[in-house]
Amino acid sequence: IAWKSILIFLTLPHIWIEARSFTPEMLLNFFSIGSIYFFLKKKPNLGWLFLSFAVLTKGPVGIILPFAVVLFLRLTQRGFPIFSFLGIFLFLLSGGAWYIFMLYKFGYFYFYKFFFHENLFRYTGKKLFHPQPFYYYLVIILITSLFYIPIYFKIFSKFKYLYIQTKRDFKNILSSPITPFVFWFLFVLIFYSLSKNKLHHYILFAYPPLCVILANFVSEKYIQRVMLFSGVILLILVIFSYFNEKNRFTYQAKNFLKTYQGEIYFYKNEITTLPFYLDRCIPKVDNLQDLKQGFIITKKKYENLFNNCTKIISAYEFNEHFILLECKKN
Repeated sequence: IAWKSILIFLTLPHIWIEARSFTPEMLLNFFSIGSIYFFLKKKPNLGWLFLSFAVLTKGPVGIILPFAVVLFLRLTQRGFPIFSFLGIFLFLLSGGAWYIFMLYKFGYFYFYKFFFHENLFRYTGKKLFHPQPFYYYLVIILITSLFYIPIYFKIFSKFKYLYIQTKRDFKNILSSPITPFVFWFLFVLIFYSLSKNKLHHYILFAYPPLCVILANFVSEKYIQRVMLFSGVILLILVIFSYFNEKNRFTYQAKNFLKTYQGEIYFYKNEITTLPFYLDRCIPKVDNLQDLKQGFIITKKKYENLFNNCTKIISAYEFNEHFILLECKKN
């Protein structure tokens, strides 16, 4: 089952994309899954330490989701410790040190900005950044597991039988090896579906249990066929990406600016990968009066605001048109 789960995971197109994306979700899921693994291996200190790394990576969600899975596993499977004074101390020390420092440095502003604005308000919809319908993640999951849609019919028929069995013997269902993975998958799916703001990479934490569930119903021969077909698709995508990369704005801008030491600004936008590639902070400015001499990265639609600037680069970054301007003064 474990080997088949790995192979299924490798054939999910969403994973191919996220492996090259500049987002914290892959790292978050590494630490989250690592914490579950160490708890199951009866190493709670390492489990708590990995939870702290997950919290450092993404905030409160780094403990809410994996710890809920750990608690369910503990209730149904038993046999491993959760609470450890040393582990909790490591969690508070490692996971809390950065937040304590930021609170000391920026006070209530940071607390409000990070915990309320970036987490609570995004989830409840008080601040709408990426509004999507409730069924959004169901669509994402169906698309990314397109190769395994025929297997879903087999799974649903099995769960229909299990539902009937549940009425007769609920304890046997809870003790089933697959039950924790069903809970894990459904909990993550429902948690993020209830969020008013949705981005496709949030749902990554639901893929490991989905792969385990699928592995219980799919044959090795079926996986071999999917591996072959998905391998061809991946090869085509790699070739396409290789030739398309040089046309992207980020590729051109990072090569042009990599030796530049002067001022660089984002105007009313930002491309989060550029500060990483250039190894420097790039401030985002919304007021023209705050701009000084240097290079400005903005969208094509704002070009008319910069009459005294020279356009250096004009290219697309996915579906948005960006420009790089060299400005003496505004």
